[in-house]
Amino acid sequence: MAISKTFALYQQNLNNDPTLPKKQKDILQASLKLFAAKGFHDTSTADIAQAAGVAEGTVYKRFKTKDALLSAVLSPLTSTVLAETVAEFSETTLAKEYTTLHAFISDVVTNLLAFVNDNLATIKILVGEAIYNTSIRNQIVSAMQAVLTNQYAHSVKALQQKNLIVDWPIKLIFQYTISSIGGYLVKQITFPKQVNSPDEEAPQVIHFLEKGLAPE
Repeated sequence: MAISKTFALYQQNLNNDPTLPKKQKDILQASLKLFAAKGFHDTSTADIAQAAGVAEGTVYKRFKTKDALLSAVLSPLTSTVLAETVAEFSETTLAKEYTTLHAFISDVVTNLLAFVNDNLATIKILVGEAIYNTSIRNQIVSAMQAVLTNQYAHSVKALQQKNLIVDWPIKLIFQYTISSIGGYLVKQITFPKQVNSPDEEAPQVIHFLEKGLAPE
């Protein structure tokens, strides 16, 4: 089961927040779409105002600078949407009882590659800001640690008890898995025209991890 697209979760969270005025919600949603499509620096406040259906002065009234707007856009993305995405991944992929290493790796890789492909624009915003923004970086790390210490750890331990996966520290296994997915993300960003679809990419990544994580 594929993980939900982040923008749909983002929109849902904004719509469910009774503290935000409608115009502010419209501005935030329009900003995320435009930042994802055009990039933060290539998006003007006029673009945002037009997409949100408000006057440009309204954007400045709500957010004094573009940096303040970016911070407001990313806040629910990192504080709520990221956590919900991680929870959904745990529930739909990691909560299963795996009887083979291949089945476990296949599910993890297939879902994560599809997630990267479907949410690339939003991920690029997060990665770009995480490089310079310690708070965002810490929130991403915390979300990953939540996976590591909960359902992922449970799944790996169960496989280790059956001697189906290498008896390494779970943190190390997690790092190798994420690094393999990260390689696909880097290719998507730097060489987008040369990247295979997730369905084409998955068999190689699965084979690589299965060989590396198989018990000796």
